[in-house]
Amino acid sequence: MANNLPTVTGLPRDMQMFVQRVREALEGNGLDSAVTTRQLVAAGIAGFNTGSGVLTTTLGRVDPPRPPTNLAAVGAFSSIIVDWEGPAYVGHAYTEIWAAEQSVAQAAASEAPLLADAVLVGMNAGNNFAHQIGSSSTRYYWARNININGVAGAYNATDGVAATTGDDPEYLMEVLSESFGGTSEAPFFQIDAATTINGVSIPAGTYMKAAFIADATINRAKIQDAAIDSAKIASATIVAANIGDATITGAKIASATITNANIANATITNANIANAAVQAANIADATITGAKIGSATITNANIANATIETAKIANGAITNAQIFDAAITTAKIENAAISTAKIGNNMVTFPQFLQGAHTTTLLSTNTAETTLVTFTVYNSGAPAQLTATMNSSHRNNVPLTIANEYAQFNFKLYRGSNLLTGFLNQLVGGFNLSSTIITKLDNPGAGNHTYTLKVQNVGGNAARTMLFYPAIAYVELKK
Repeated sequence: MANNLPTVTGLPRDMQMFVQRVREALEGNGLDSAVTTRQLVAAGIAGFNTGSGVLTTTLGRVDPPRPPTNLAAVGAFSSIIVDWEGPAYVGHAYTEIWAAEQSVAQAAASEAPLLADAVLVGMNAGNNFAHQIGSSSTRYYWARNININGVAGAYNATDGVAATTGDDPEYLMEVLSESFGGTSEAPFFQIDAATTINGVSIPAGTYMKAAFIADATINRAKIQDAAIDSAKIASATIVAANIGDATITGAKIASATITNANIANATITNANIANAAVQAANIADATITGAKIGSATITNANIANATIETAKIANGAITNAQIFDAAITTAKIENAAISTAKIGNNMVTFPQFLQGAHTTTLLSTNTAETTLVTFTVYNSGAPAQLTATMNSSHRNNVPLTIANEYAQFNFKLYRGSNLLTGFLNQLVGGFNLSSTIITKLDNPGAGNHTYTLKVQNVGGNAARTMLFYPAIAYVELKK
């Protein structure tokens, strides 16, 4: 998606937080990127009817929706930001966000609202949502996924996730000024008891327009969360001792603002970086060298999905020991990227075929089972299709009786000593070349198996019978 979103200034702080979340969702990298209809159509994942404006899937498979995971809610001044893990199933359409507020009875009993109390407050195809509810308000949230067939999945949990908006002093001052007189010269308002003005909850306290503050009289408890912006912080006044471990996340660092020259060797350890907090966009190319990374300090949890590109991996640096079993899925393998050298023996099966002797002659006096062809194959555990074929003819010592000649046979197909299938008492006329075909869908199980085609003379008046080109064809039916 093109990076063409303008920078907006002069917005209230909670609105700035919401706009920043929207920008990150639209301009994110890898799995966090927003996808347009045009990109889905170009990738062959979906189709678009220009007449009706309807987007349809071309994948054929639509999974049942799975419950959202890691639902979290954070309160700003007048809105609550709700986010969750992006869905990982085929056919996702959007996520519903439900919210509930404590009833008077529930608040008196210190009980949280139930899911049955919740109402639908929003829908989002992404994985975050901003709910505008005003300051000093609490809501409980649930979410569920909907697929493209309109099927709703289960909610994320039974209990709601609670969040409360803060008290914006600037906003509350506006409400107080409108109520008590916007032209008042008084430097502050004194509210002795909590009250509600025009639907806005005003906690008890002193609200100052202007005041003189003695040195060192403002402590941490007097500063509201998120009330200090960059304009209030002088250059070089924040040192390492003032920053708690893991308190700076990727969202708080502008792209490419930290270069190699700003980081002392070995001063950043694995414990000081939150999992997935450093994204590819926050690291300038070639600024991290081997000397800056301690041995074994980067684990899988510290690397966001899709943030490592081929340009960042040295030739020959990834060996078999660096790849977990079953960690590479079909989505990670480019089309036509696997050659025959990358496929192990018996991983992909093809039809196998074995033919017996050109001609086998059976005398009428031989009534024992005679083996025509036998071969051994390996099966991985999948079903196997077997086809056994042969041609037969016979004649007497006296040709004058050709019209009345016939022979009678049992044709049998074995796996080991187990009879799979066959034809019993099959008749063959004189001087003709009759064909016999035996088919069987077998489930032998994993391992080596031996298949045998046998024939047995069980009657007739022909002196001898000739069997031509007996054969067995085998193919394992792997998906």
